[in-house]
Amino acid sequence: GDTGPCGPSSELFWDFGPDEGPDGGPANPAAEERYVEFWNLVFPQYFRQPDGSLRDLDAPGIDTGAGLERILGVLADSPSLYAADTLSVLTDRAQEVTGARFGGDRLHDIALRLIADHTRTVAFLVADGVMPSNEDRGYVLRRVLRRAVYFSYMLGVEKPVLPPMIETCVELMGEAYP
Repeated sequence: GDTGPCGPSSELFWDFGPDEGPDGGPANPAAEERYVEFWNLVFPQYFRQPDGSLRDLDAPGIDTGAGLERILGVLADSPSLYAADTLSVLTDRAQEVTGARFGGDRLHDIALRLIADHTRTVAFLVADGVMPSNEDRGYVLRRVLRRAVYFSYMLGVEKPVLPPMIETCVELMGEAYP
């Protein structure tokens, strides 16, 4: 943000090898399938003031974050985040609900993955009490809903896709995320 704790950061990337893309490291846009960021480290040691100046924090620290699906992908040596159990169930369900299949058309593959991912996003936002609106998180929810519907239409599906997808998401993750 504009103000608040800040400091240097470092990202950890996993190289899935030459079969997944060209060399050149994660800075090479053509190699985004090959190099996947799976962990981030931030070392907050300053506080950015409203005027942009920095002052030392009283207690510097370390902030770290990792993506569950990304770590599972590294452990399984699979560059696809959608191979993780948490998303593969939803992508399988997206195939059932839409009738589309992976592997035939790259844009259909993208649409199926987005429907699965957006389903999870919608379920978590609503579970956190967010309702569609014209501002803040409510506006984000509206945009995610519209994108999921758009991609289902792109697959030629004109029936509601999200209700059965949300039901599957709740069955899959409801116990861990009540």
